[in-house]
Amino acid sequence: MGESTVSSSSSAKANLERLENGPPIFSRALLEYVDRVWRSGEEGKLVINDIYGNPHEDETDPHWKPNDQEREGYGPYTSSISYKSYQALADDSRRWSSGDGATVDPEDEIDWPPKVPISIVCCSFFHGTGSFEEVHTAYQESSVQWLKSDACATLKEKLTAALRGTVPIDRIVCFALGNLQRDNDDASHTQHACIQTLREMLPKGDSGEAVPVWAQDPGYTDIDKRILTALDIVVVNDPQGFLAITPNTLVVSLSPDVPVRQIIADVQWPAALICDTVHADDTDFEKRSFIEFGGSKVPVSPYMTDPCSKRVQAMVEGCTSFAFPKSPHFGGTTVYLRKLES
Repeated sequence: MGESTVSSSSSAKANLERLENGPPIFSRALLEYVDRVWRSGEEGKLVINDIYGNPHEDETDPHWKPNDQEREGYGPYTSSISYKSYQALADDSRRWSSGDGATVDPEDEIDWPPKVPISIVCCSFFHGTGSFEEVHTAYQESSVQWLKSDACATLKEKLTAALRGTVPIDRIVCFALGNLQRDNDDASHTQHACIQTLREMLPKGDSGEAVPVWAQDPGYTDIDKRILTALDIVVVNDPQGFLAITPNTLVVSLSPDVPVRQIIADVQWPAALICDTVHADDTDFEKRSFIEFGGSKVPVSPYMTDPCSKRVQAMVEGCTSFAFPKSPHFGGTTVYLRKLES
């Protein structure tokens, strides 16, 4: 291992410690600002400080677009909000970035992306080729299978017992439950069906209505939104889901591509959380694997897209918890419920 790699790893660890011991990166004020600019197009500019306090500007509708041709089943490239985890912000290694999948020499004069927690990127999301009727039928079939499953029955039993003595829940906010149109993959259908089960189990409001549900996923299509609207699930734009979280919210987030747990740990600790099991962060910045991409081997970050952190650990510390019942669509998931203060 080269000396520069060891030095970079040591620097990254120091950066991570500094960031975790400092003020929250994803403050509510920052997300409210991003939401305001994103919705109103405030001069088309998003200005956010990097981790060193230097301002950086992003256009909300950047002129730059990828050269790739549109792929079958995918929509056009559009602007999207991107979040960097604490680990990604701390990481000093320069992994790759010529824009065409080729590796680059770390010593080359390259305009590396700034270390800002939130930025604007261009993305193309999977849109599928199925009709509304086909997707809706597939969802209904998966929903029936979920309701018949042992996992559903066990979840009802365990959650009913666990809700006693915990903070009341008056809303559900979901992140990254996925596009409903992927062929041969009913994980997203099952996860959305599970949300309906959770809603039915929670106490109704004074008016007798079930708790409201919000869902945020930039990959939702018009067909997805029609189906979710029929299920009385409100689809919100990024970052409104994060801003909708209150101390009495159940958050459901399953293997997202953004650091959802770190964001909510900074913005608002919810009453309950269903997510990938929280572990102590064991990021080894020296350990990198490689994959084939664009005809070249490129290194992969040694941390997840939704990594843990000290604040994430603190958020679930002292919670009542149980492993989500065994299911191929909820692997490695834990249910956390905040206890009532005595």
